[in-house]
Amino acid sequence: MSRIFVLIVAFLVNIYMARYLGPSNYGLLNYVISFVGLFGFIGYVFIKLGMEPAPLLLGFILGPMMEENLRRARTIMKAARIARKKKNRTANS
Repeated sequence: MSRIFVLIVAFLVNIYMARYLGPSNYGLLNYVISFVGLFGFIGYVFIKLGMEPAPLLLGFILGPMMEENLRRARTIMKAARIARKKKNRTANS
């Protein structure tokens, strides 16, 4: 009986939120909740397997920043290498 009551209340809350937020914001909210659930499930599986979920979380957060900075550093090093080659050519001429 209490489970039915909880389901009815959850349904009514969802209807209220959908009307209050509108279709686009309600869809965005569901998208975010889905990602939170996915990461919660992944964390649960990691804990059950005896692995630490923190490195996975750090990888997802820091990975794009590290990739961007690596790309930037490679671009800078390539520009420095080209400048060094031009300097050596003009010095040898």
